[in-house]
Amino acid sequence: MIRRVLPFDWIGSLARREANSLWILAERVASNLLNFIAIIAIMRLLGPTAYGQWAFAISIVSVLLVTGHLGLDGLLVRKLVDQPERARHLLGVTASLKYAIYVPAVCATLAVFTIKAEIDAVEQSLLYVLTAAVLVAPLTSSLIAWCNAHSQFRSAARARIAAVAVGFAGKISLIAGGLGIVPVGIAHSSMFVLEAVILLFVARLNGGPPPWKWRFDPATVRELISQGLYLFAATIFATLYFHVDVMVLRAFSSSYDVGLYALVPQVILAAQMLPYSVTLSRFPNLARSAGEDGDRAQFYLALTRVLKSLLVLSLATIAGLSLFILVAFDFVFGPDYATTKPILLLAALVMPPLFVRQLTTKAYILTNEGARLALIELSGLIAVLAILLLAVPHYGALAAVGATICGCWLTVTMSLVLLDGGRFVLGKKQKP
Repeated sequence: MIRRVLPFDWIGSLARREANSLWILAERVASNLLNFIAIIAIMRLLGPTAYGQWAFAISIVSVLLVTGHLGLDGLLVRKLVDQPERARHLLGVTASLKYAIYVPAVCATLAVFTIKAEIDAVEQSLLYVLTAAVLVAPLTSSLIAWCNAHSQFRSAARARIAAVAVGFAGKISLIAGGLGIVPVGIAHSSMFVLEAVILLFVARLNGGPPPWKWRFDPATVRELISQGLYLFAATIFATLYFHVDVMVLRAFSSSYDVGLYALVPQVILAAQMLPYSVTLSRFPNLARSAGEDGDRAQFYLALTRVLKSLLVLSLATIAGLSLFILVAFDFVFGPDYATTKPILLLAALVMPPLFVRQLTTKAYILTNEGARLALIELSGLIAVLAILLLAVPHYGALAAVGATICGCWLTVTMSLVLLDGGRFVLGKKQKP
């Protein structure tokens, strides 16, 4: 007797298979959505001045967070999967290296904005309270890496959602009470402290070593830095070519034109939540297959499966975005942004490489090819800058989005062709 497969059965099966991806996506969506609502509340209830002070302080903190990334997060997950017995040393060294960057950077930044820079007292106070989020970041990112390496995606996502929800409630209460932007900043930093505490509890429940048992090891320092610095350089280059379009457009046009275009990079960045969730949930299994002795057949097969899933997901995203632009865009954003619609439609072409690059970046981590990835991303940055500087003065926003599309397709194509010394595309297998 042939059992009939009902739509709900198929949906349930899909949900079980993609449970990890869905939890990661849920955490990303919750975080971005609640943060967006809080920003709207600041703008509407505390006014433009308060929002300007908030945006300034957040931008400084964001730069500080990038300085201590060091390309270690993905590398740490891979090392924890391959060598779980070294968890105490890997976690201790990673956290120590980040603190070695963050502490001087925070002190120097606060000194500059306290002594020399001309900012008002509120902005100065905000910087002081928001840097607490920077100082807790090494602990949080290390705990998240341990959870991801042990496939504790659901527990980590639930912990982070809980922290974000509590922080959101605190911020909204303070905003509604009219207590000012500095108390809101205190609530924001407290959210990150709470997140670290909950993640520590999650890690301990699942057998993870507590921070007081993490150990520093000079040999591990050399190992992580030698591999992580190239990944850090690649991250910097990629970050630049995804953000430099707005800067160049502003240099050649008005802030009004930039305002019409700014929605496009926001949509591109938001779309990355989907491939990020899928590839992160697959990362531990990919790391295990990449670390197996013998040929690479299983690793290449696993990469190909994820690659196909990402391409299908990117096409679905293009269809959904196109439908939204044609049907609901004017209702949501109003007629003032009508000129943004064709540019946003053109930007849909970036989705396939945008989704695939989340996989290729992780694949280069697993194949120890950080230097090659850095050169690829540098090539993308050079290409994007050349297109922007030559074309934006003549074609404006169309050239800006075109540069991003070209840069993303270029780097992802190069990444696939050169992955694992070109063996992935050529289909050659390593012999035992």
